[in-house]
Amino acid sequence: SASGINYKHASPLESKLSAEVAKAAAGMSRGKADEIVRRLLAHYEPGLQAGPIGQPFDEVYNISTLQPTSEWLGMYEEVKEELVGMGLPLDRLR
Repeated sequence: SASGINYKHASPLESKLSAEVAKAAAGMSRGKADEIVRRLLAHYEPGLQAGPIGQPFDEVYNISTLQPTSEWLGMYEEVKEELVGMGLPLDRLR
């Protein structure tokens, strides 16, 4: 969200996904990692110049419970599934 530019546009789920990706990629061959990165770049690069800022924390989390909204949790799960489909072994993490 916001490419780390706007501090109000970051959430715990983004940090969680980043940590999961790092853990899943540990020990991956450079060739396999390169393949995944190239696929991600092809998907996201066209929109990077627009500088999307995403949504602020209070729109993706319930401020009272500090739980993600169902929409935000669904997006996290969707992205995680896409990464697994690209070959990142996120499904092996516990």
